[in-house]
Amino acid sequence: MGQVDWRNALDSAFLSHIWFGNWSFLQVRSWMYHFFGYVVLAAILGLLVRAARREPSVFPLGAFYGCFLLGVAYHTLILYAVLHDSSAPGWYIYCLVVPEAILATLGLQAVAPERWVLAVGTVCFVALDLYATHFVMIPYYAGLIAHKTNGALEAFRGQGLATALLRLQENKPAWIGAPFLVGTWLLFLAATVGLLAIQARSVYNFDNRGGTNDARS
Repeated sequence: MGQVDWRNALDSAFLSHIWFGNWSFLQVRSWMYHFFGYVVLAAILGLLVRAARREPSVFPLGAFYGCFLLGVAYHTLILYAVLHDSSAPGWYIYCLVVPEAILATLGLQAVAPERWVLAVGTVCFVALDLYATHFVMIPYYAGLIAHKTNGALEAFRGQGLATALLRLQENKPAWIGAPFLVGTWLLFLAATVGLLAIQARSVYNFDNRGGTNDARS
């Protein structure tokens, strides 16, 4: 246990949990991860405040989430014993995304204006998803960008989307053509806009619900 670089393991777990591009190990810009890192620190601070107040809503979810993180730490230890690699698979924590979202919301609402926490959080993740999809995933798998010799990913300049559409149809069944790809893309955008509309309505109705807009509601 003393030989494992636990700081690197924590960094890799956080990075691969916030956004990781399938088994190609694609990543977004480092400052984006740092931004979400500061948000997580604020949420932890808020949870500590609630725990100090002995609010019962924090402890069951916190204990459940903490026990799962211990399992991830054990996985990291075994991985190091076999491969001497101090990394942690943050994607396993996806199965706890619901209690994680509740804990993060409760924590942030303890240190930030309650009215805006859910809405601003949704906007941040929507922006991350839109950027990663259109400027990382699609260009990479369409062959418009690639890894440099130093391992870094080239920047996408926003050109060649028509070419990307053609390349994504290669080696696919005949029914997966341009109409299908464009249609699924539009559905993706519609679902994303729907999330923003739900949060906008939540903020608008905040006062009408007696000032309650937290994770428990």
